[in-house]
Amino acid sequence: LHIIPVDEKHLLYRNRFHGFENRDFHFRDFGWQSGDDCFAVRRLPEYDIAKIVTGQFDRNGRIWQGSFDIAMNE
Repeated sequence: LHIIPVDEKHLLYRNRFHGFENRDFHFRDFGWQSGDDCFAVRRLPEYDIAKIVTGQFDRNGRIWQGSFDIAMNE
């Protein structure tokens, strides 16, 4: 998971170049399967999130990618 904050000040300095916090994971460590469905749970940061980009990779590269824009209430 690549988490893009509303305000980049919440990112560690080393992450500001990329513009996101990396919360990548191995499914076997954070997931489970029920029938044909797979689930994974990751704790999100406490700062306001603008967008989350997610996807799946294998040794040959990216299999799929998606993103979620998150509307913030003010």
